[in-house]
Amino acid sequence: MASQQSTTAVWKVNVINGRAMANPVAPVTASKPVSLVKQPTEKANQLKKPKPNTKSKATQPTPRLDLLERDEPVAFDAEFQDFREPGEGWLHRLAWAAIVGSRGQVILSVGSRYEDQDKPGTERKLPPRRFGVTWDMLKYRNGAVNGKVVESYCKKIFAGRIVVVHGGKGDISAFQYEKPFEGAAKVIDTQVLYSYMQFDGTPGLATLMSLVLGKIIQGGGKGEHSPVVDAQSTIELAALKGVLGKYGKLEASKE
Repeated sequence: MASQQSTTAVWKVNVINGRAMANPVAPVTASKPVSLVKQPTEKANQLKKPKPNTKSKATQPTPRLDLLERDEPVAFDAEFQDFREPGEGWLHRLAWAAIVGSRGQVILSVGSRYEDQDKPGTERKLPPRRFGVTWDMLKYRNGAVNGKVVESYCKKIFAGRIVVVHGGKGDISAFQYEKPFEGAAKVIDTQVLYSYMQFDGTPGLATLMSLVLGKIIQGGGKGEHSPVVDAQSTIELAALKGVLGKYGKLEASKE
């Protein structure tokens, strides 16, 4: 049986010569009720993906110790923030800290914020822009971590391991609350390992990477820095010298 649609007769009333006349108009087919509430679209129902953090290049604020073997060496590099307490001289501390493993895997890359511990009136300044540090990197909402916590991360990672640095005096003096290098099994400075390659005994990392491995970093020493890239370069240079035990030339040559 064919389905029947309900119809409703609609009558239009006209007044002609004082008399009401009812004239039928076309019947209206009853339709489904229309909701006045705006229904969410399929796109709106989908979970919104978080926007990537474009205000910080420090992309690993939580240590990835699971990526390290128990005795695996690490390399450390950092960019700094200068600060001066009232009546004191300028000092430096961590701003962007990076630690990598023997294969260059990133264990830590974090913006380090010390302002919560600063005395009133403390002055702060960042290095030139080519060193890669911005004020946005040092904000909690962009992934920065309290400086005390960052230093404790480094202490935990360094403990019992070979730690490789390049020109490490500045790195060591940047720590304000911990002395993480004291817990390392050994600290190796590639600037010392390759001191013979420059007349004053202090070859830069970009210079060594160019001369030893034919690789360009830091824009040839004039471009933007990344402590992650610098740490990866540092441990590669150390591996070539055979000072990393079983984590030596073979592992470095595979990168």
